[in-house]
Amino acid sequence: MVDWTDKNPTNTVGRLNKQREDVQKIGELCSEGREDYRKAINGVAASPNGKIFLQTLIKAIHVFEPITAKDNIALIECNAQKNVYLKYIRPYLEPDVKKELEN
Repeated sequence: MVDWTDKNPTNTVGRLNKQREDVQKIGELCSEGREDYRKAINGVAASPNGKIFLQTLIKAIHVFEPITAKDNIALIECNAQKNVYLKYIRPYLEPDVKKELEN
């Protein structure tokens, strides 16, 4: 029998559940100190190393590319990866910083 609550899951459902929990934790942290979070994200994005990191992240998770997943699990994983940027980073970026990162 599979333990769905395992902290280090080896099955796909367990990994997806853990990934969803991680994303929810990030969201909770964001909602606690939104203004501090906004300042921190923009500070990181304004630094040369932060800009390189965020541009690499955008390319690595294919944020602005169409999803070509062949099955539902791959589709869910792809959307979860994109949501890290689209839900928890992008909304807090200043428009000029966002434009510079995404072009």
